[in-house]
Amino acid sequence: MPWPKAAAGVAKADKRGAPLFIDAQVLANTAWACATAKWSDTLLFAALARMVKRQLSGLNMQSLANTAWSFAKVQGSNEKLFVVLATVAELR
Repeated sequence: MPWPKAAAGVAKADKRGAPLFIDAQVLANTAWACATAKWSDTLLFAALARMVKRQLSGLNMQSLANTAWSFAKVQGSNEKLFVVLATVAELR
């Protein structure tokens, strides 16, 4: 499925509150891949931020760092997500 269609599907499912499970590592990898490819989709990154917050326990330190870098690269800032990621990193 092409990225734009996949992104739209994930964002719509998340927005509706649909039971959508994506492994925490897959979320981090997706954010990293999009940022590396310089592909920014506002709906996708909003959905990723919400899903990452729900699954923080599944992220190791490298994934936390990659996720923070990805959001910084694409969005410039996502203060709420950065605070959550930093808090989790400090507790580990």
